[in-house]
Amino acid sequence: MIGNSRLSGYRIKRRITNFFMLPPIEIHPEEYRSFVVFNVGLLAGFLIHFCVTLLFEYLGVFQMVLFNIFSLTAYAMGLWCVRRGRFLSGAIIAVAELVIHQALVVYFIGWKPGFQYYILSITGVVFFLPPGRSLVKIAILAWAALGFVFIGRTFATLPPVYSIDAAVLDFMHDFNITAVFFLLALFTSYYSKAAVWAESKLTRSLNLALSSANVGLWEWNIEENELL
Repeated sequence: MIGNSRLSGYRIKRRITNFFMLPPIEIHPEEYRSFVVFNVGLLAGFLIHFCVTLLFEYLGVFQMVLFNIFSLTAYAMGLWCVRRGRFLSGAIIAVAELVIHQALVVYFIGWKPGFQYYILSITGVVFFLPPGRSLVKIAILAWAALGFVFIGRTFATLPPVYSIDAAVLDFMHDFNITAVFFLLALFTSYYSKAAVWAESKLTRSLNLALSSANVGLWEWNIEENELL
């Protein structure tokens, strides 16, 4: 029984690891690092929004419960895009939803809970996208920055629609700031692991190519420029 339990646990762990780290056939080798970061990031975003939906239902903020249904759908679409190599589409969906979501949260329950700080996590993640389309990346980053400034200028000073206990607000504030730090660390960690994996794979391929070349090195006819 213990052996079967350990085997089942290992299989579950392996499947979870493969979901995060094993790319579908649509993903090109040079896109692997982007795949890992956005695969992890969008799934984390989906789970956070799911938990926040339950929180808003508990607090009675039903407008945000309804909007979070849209948010969960958006993140599911973003994850679908990422797992098919459409990283830019996934990033645009996630960032657009995130800024709108945080603006609504600040409007309904105020600046104090700190949900707006999740926008800051976009700063580095945007440049985990595959090379190219720099203007689009800058536009995404500008949308996030302007959204954060707009929220602060427009909604931060307004009284929130819902009045929530100060202790609950303090808890949410501390939790959200901590979560943002851990998200940034998570993205960086997975990107680093993916980079090591990609570099080791490239090294193996290069060594294999050199070994194949060395096999026929002494059989090369220089004058005819061909293998004997």
